[in-house]
Amino acid sequence: MKSISGVGDTKLERYGADFTEEIKAHLDENPGISVPDRKPVTMPACPTTSFRRASTSPQKVKAGTIEKTYDLFNKGLSINEIAKERNLATSTITGHLENLIRDGRNIEIDRLVDPAKRNTIEELFLTLKTWNTGPVVEHSEGAVSYDEAKLVRAYVQRETT
Repeated sequence: MKSISGVGDTKLERYGADFTEEIKAHLDENPGISVPDRKPVTMPACPTTSFRRASTSPQKVKAGTIEKTYDLFNKGLSINEIAKERNLATSTITGHLENLIRDGRNIEIDRLVDPAKRNTIEELFLTLKTWNTGPVVEHSEGAVSYDEAKLVRAYVQRETT
């Protein structure tokens, strides 16, 4: 599902299991349906134009954009300020910070989530015995956002490894 445009970690986490169950149920009810093999999409050559495909790999581009977020965070900008500066969604910036935390980068978690709230979120992950953010957010009855849960999850997972 992550290869579908517009489906990122949050949507995959929130809806992935439901979509998978629905697809399985549909296929079980319709055994005659065949699922075609996926073929990679390639861009046609354009010899008559000056069009060139970027030589930068998606991983390098992603790493570069995460580094820009890291630099702005280290300059003291908040998630909202970084998002505005970069013209990106706050959830994208949170995802960058989540990756940076997991990678062991120096991210001051207390700037992102109040320490008391962080402790509550950590306890919820342990009590609920899951690393999925959905149950933590639901159990908190709106007191915890998905972004806060993601950041704390990354922090706790980094500290326990």
